[in-house]
Amino acid sequence: MLMTTKFKIYSTLLICLLWTTGAFTVCGQLTGDELKDISKDIFISQINIKSAPGATTFVGDVYLSGGVIVEVGPNLTPRPEARQIEGDSLYLYSAFINALSQQGLPEEPDDVRRSAWRGAPGATPLAQSGITPQVHIRDKFELTKGNMKSMHKQGIGMVHVVPKGFVMAGKGSVFSVREKDSYSSPLLLNETGMYAQFRNMMRVYPATPLATMSIWRQLITDVRNQKEYSEHWLSKPAGLERPQLSEEYLALFPVVEKEQPVFFNTSENKEILRALQLSRELDFDIVLSNVSGISPEILSQLPKGIQILVNLDLPEHPHREKDSKKEKDEEDDPEEEEDKDEELVEETETEEAEDKKEEEEEIPPGMTEEEFKSLKESRINTYNERIKLSAALYQKEMLAGFSFLDVDTKKTLSNVRELLDHGMSEDDLLAVLTTLPAKMLGIDGFTSTVEEGKQAQLVIFSKPFTEKEAEVRYIILDSELYKYKSGK
Repeated sequence: MLMTTKFKIYSTLLICLLWTTGAFTVCGQLTGDELKDISKDIFISQINIKSAPGATTFVGDVYLSGGVIVEVGPNLTPRPEARQIEGDSLYLYSAFINALSQQGLPEEPDDVRRSAWRGAPGATPLAQSGITPQVHIRDKFELTKGNMKSMHKQGIGMVHVVPKGFVMAGKGSVFSVREKDSYSSPLLLNETGMYAQFRNMMRVYPATPLATMSIWRQLITDVRNQKEYSEHWLSKPAGLERPQLSEEYLALFPVVEKEQPVFFNTSENKEILRALQLSRELDFDIVLSNVSGISPEILSQLPKGIQILVNLDLPEHPHREKDSKKEKDEEDDPEEEEDKDEELVEETETEEAEDKKEEEEEIPPGMTEEEFKSLKESRINTYNERIKLSAALYQKEMLAGFSFLDVDTKKTLSNVRELLDHGMSEDDLLAVLTTLPAKMLGIDGFTSTVEEGKQAQLVIFSKPFTEKEAEVRYIILDSELYKYKSGK
């Protein structure tokens, strides 16, 4: 008893000594900036809300709790315990969806296409042939802070990531664009479907597009036979050998059962035709992905209900290419920059003569003026077909989203806004960035619109997102709040 009393006295004296000597000054001087907000609730007041494509924008409040949209409406009861966002003149949307990407995955080695197989070509293991449908990327995905910020600044809050690889690369997953070490996992959907492409390993079978189609036929037929035998064995196993199923075959079961589609990278017409032929022959669902162009003949023959992801890496207008090159040349020459005002005066005085001279100088050697004129018209026609592709597919109800495999993320909004002048409205673009990819991926039940009960995957812009000056101010992913200043 005496020891206990003495221990309490000594403990009290020690605490007092430490306090008076400043040992606790670090804790005593906390400003609050060092601590993460304990509250996960967010209250957004008086903001312009666009709840879904086609919906009327209205001014209201939004209350989020536990990563869920709890209330949406005008004049909600304020929640002083929640983090506050003043929505004055800001615009709220569901966060945009990057419908096809390989962001956040490790870089491929330079010799990735060189197979390690040195045996007989016809006996190449599936993995050495670029056939890895069992591969998942959920454990490999990790965004850098730079990549994450770049996507946030374009309004992107969710990303469908597919593996790098070859013929059958593996399964895709959907992630929230936030830190991996957050209080919960950024994984939103474990498996979306299989990513495939006409990209081959070197020096092993299949090494050509036709060989790729052949191995597709062989594998899918074998998988169906193995699946039927497995089901028969499960119902009547007596006297039958137990099925021996490889992980590759098991990964293809959802494909042959039409539970998962195949996201086929088909950037050009020949690849589109080959992929469609395989889909018809082998009876599996397909999403034509990373499409850069479709000829009018093929477009008219596409099956009803086909889903297409268009490559968002848009071409530059032929005239704009010339202007960009001229601007770059001027930037590279400091002397020209110094004499800029003087040159502008000279150009104004002789504008017509310079334009005529420039046109004459543009004609390549060995080409007539008529031939060059025809070439320029062809380039413009190709540009117009490419830039109007999204609108044409949207009108046919085939456009399911945008592919980001080839585009610089920082160009997302500028390229999307470019489509406004080529047959698409703001509501059309919002649908292609939110509800359509969400429906294709099977996540529309809990995201893609600003509705009560859905997950809080939201983005807040300074103006309507289609306006050139619009910038992201906040992005909210589950309960994580990210704030961005103008121009930063």
